[in-house]
Amino acid sequence: MLYYDDDEEAYASPEPPFVTEGEGYDMLVGNPCRHGRFRLEPHVDSRDEFYLLANGSLIAPFLFDHPLGTDEFCMDVFPDTENGDVMVLPLICFPPPEGARRSGLQFILYPIGLLLSVPFLLTTFILYAMTPALRDVHGKALMCQTLCLCVAYLTLAFVQLWGSSLNGGFCFGVACVVQFSFVACFLWLNVMCINTWYNMALRPAQRWCRRTERRRFVLYSMYAWSLPCLLLGVTLVMDLTPTIPSSYVKPRFGVDFCWFQTDRAALPYFYAPVTFLVMMNVVLFVLTGCSVHRRRRRRALDASATALTNDTCYKRHSNTAFRSSICLFGAMGLNWIMEIVSFYVGGPAYLWYATDVLNCMQGVWTFIIFVLNRPARREISARIRELRAGRRGDEYRVPEQPQIDDFQTVVNRQSRLVSILSPWQQEVRAVQGLHHPDKVYAVPSVPEPRGGVALFAAEESEEDEVDGGASVTAPLRTSMVPPFPTS
Repeated sequence: MLYYDDDEEAYASPEPPFVTEGEGYDMLVGNPCRHGRFRLEPHVDSRDEFYLLANGSLIAPFLFDHPLGTDEFCMDVFPDTENGDVMVLPLICFPPPEGARRSGLQFILYPIGLLLSVPFLLTTFILYAMTPALRDVHGKALMCQTLCLCVAYLTLAFVQLWGSSLNGGFCFGVACVVQFSFVACFLWLNVMCINTWYNMALRPAQRWCRRTERRRFVLYSMYAWSLPCLLLGVTLVMDLTPTIPSSYVKPRFGVDFCWFQTDRAALPYFYAPVTFLVMMNVVLFVLTGCSVHRRRRRRALDASATALTNDTCYKRHSNTAFRSSICLFGAMGLNWIMEIVSFYVGGPAYLWYATDVLNCMQGVWTFIIFVLNRPARREISARIRELRAGRRGDEYRVPEQPQIDDFQTVVNRQSRLVSILSPWQQEVRAVQGLHHPDKVYAVPSVPEPRGGVALFAAEESEEDEVDGGASVTAPLRTSMVPPFPTS
């Protein structure tokens, strides 16, 4: 005989009224209903009529077309208010929700993808941590993002593999870690988008300052760590406070599995914040792309050499972070957009297998985008050579390409070079005047060189196309520039 009570303990009476010795019943104690249960009341509704068979199965002919097994119902004793006696009634288990009914293929593919991403995430974190040239604001944000994603994937893989055997308290803690790490991961991705937008669209023309960079990273850290803590605190208060009415959506961590009990419970505490961050990242990318497009148009319209130099340097040293952020958002943001779409649209789970597997492989995409690109490979290779040679830190560093945050310093240095070359530039404009006779160009008298370096040989010529497709050859005089100042 199957026999259970609400407290998941055996009934105190040694012989319940429906059990007789020698009938071959076995008493099993426990609660097989992980997703809730409802009671059959044949004395109230005749459709709840049931029959308990000798093999332990239960038949409810008006409700189910098949016998219920031992993991689909339980029996309990209830008081009979009419005659003051007790009655034994079955409790039928609710079926698991759609999110909990997963095929064996998911239990195999998802943990493999999650665990495969972890070494790539750790490698990315270690390489950026050991390379000072990559530890600017953008690189530090990437390190925090990969660390959060690594923790989330480890705990999620642990839940996928052994979640069914975890007790309620430990499962509750694992769910808290998964929620915090995933939300923090998305916030650090948002920090990278904000920093890219600031550098390429909003940053004022000022020299790079390490103190300003550190202050900005502290502000980013306060933003990216405090909001997940705040969200987790609200989640715990809503889940653990008994005075909050049940009409509010409660997370119910660890009730059915090591996550929210239902997708509806996860909506205000996970899916809604992640959706907002993804939409915010899309807006930031659009604004940054528009700023880059306007800058390129200004460069095409502005014929001054200073503007050309600034934009060339900007394109060389600033677009790398923008492209990398777009690639990371494409690898992570788009997959999570599909995850959010699957949450709102629903449907069979097999329709979303491909996006779920790609989502599990985000560590591989992060490694490809941020470690295997050419500037990062160059800096990492130089750092590894330094460590192999036994040299210390930056004292013997190989000259590196300027990062995003020291772009203005490079521009200022190259602007000095442009001001030195301005006489030659004006002479070239005089040559360009052959194409446009209606424009007047100033041709300065270039002083004789004092140990300078010749830019063009005497009687050299340059061939240009005019508007009609013809060409004109303009002789250039020997032009010299003073030596570059040493200070």
